[in-house]
Amino acid sequence: MEFFLATGFLLQSPDSPYYGRSGVDFEGNDIKLAGCLRSATEEALPLFKPMVQAIQGFDARTLPRWKWSAAQGAMERHLQRRYNNPLFPLHRQVVTSSDVYAARVADYEALANIRNELAELAREFYGLTELPADWHPLLNGLRERLDKLEDHRLMAGGENESLGGAIAELRGKVMDVWRSALHNNARHLAALEKAETVQRERHAALYATDWMRQLRSHASPIPPQEVVAALLSDSPTEIERAVAALQAEPQLHSTLENCRSYAHRLVAEVRAGAHALPDIDEKLRILDGEYS
Repeated sequence: MEFFLATGFLLQSPDSPYYGRSGVDFEGNDIKLAGCLRSATEEALPLFKPMVQAIQGFDARTLPRWKWSAAQGAMERHLQRRYNNPLFPLHRQVVTSSDVYAARVADYEALANIRNELAELAREFYGLTELPADWHPLLNGLRERLDKLEDHRLMAGGENESLGGAIAELRGKVMDVWRSALHNNARHLAALEKAETVQRERHAALYATDWMRQLRSHASPIPPQEVVAALLSDSPTEIERAVAALQAEPQLHSTLENCRSYAHRLVAEVRAGAHALPDIDEKLRILDGEYS
C-alpha cells in the first residue's frame, strides 16, 4: 500500500520532479518514499489506534435502503443479479442491506490483497541490480505472477482500472528487460511477440464478460446451481460475447450445450409462474447461436 501512495504522490504532487509524467523511471525514489511512509505509519499507529477503536462499529441493518455501486465488485454483482429476480429461487431473491455491506467489504478486501501482492512484486523487481546468467526463470516467473494478478483483478471486479494500469505498467517493464536480455536476436524476439499476442487474444476471450470472469474464480460468488440464471441475468450484448467465447473453445462446447438446454427449462418454469422476463426471447436466441 505504501508503494502505491508513494508513486501516486510522486506523479501527482506539483512539487515533484516526476509530476504529470508517464512511464517514468523513479530512480529508486518511489521505494525510498514508500519506506518513509511505512515508518511514519508505524510511528503514528500507537497514537491513532485507540481513537479508531473507540469509534462505534457500523451496523449495516441501520440502512433500510441502498443503491447499487456504480462499479460493482464480483460479490455485489451477484447480489444484484439475484435481487427480486424470478430466475432465482424465492429465498435467493431476498437481499438485505447487511448482505450488500458484507459483499462490498469482501470486494474491497479482494482488491486490497491484489494491491499488496503487486507492491511486493514491484519491490522485488525494482530491487534487482542485475540479471543472473540464467535470467529466463526469473523474468518468466515475474510475468506469470503479474498475469495471475491481472486475472484476479478481473475476477474481483469493482473500481480497479488504476490497479489494472499499475499491473500493466510493471509487466511492461518486465517485458522490456526480457527483450533487452535477448540482445536483439530477431528470431527470439519474434517468438516472444507471437507468444504475447496469442496470450492476449486467449485471455481476452476467456475473460470476455463479468459472468465468465467470476466463474473462473476459485472463490466464485456464483454457485453451480445458479450459473445459467446468472448468465440469463446479463444483457443480450453480454450474453452474445459469452457465447462467442464459449464457441471458440472446443473443450467448452459441452458447457455451452448444457447452458442452452437448462436455460430453456428454467425459462419455461419461470413463465409457468406468470413472471415477466425482459428480453428473454432474444437471450435464448443468442444462446441457441442465432445472432449476427
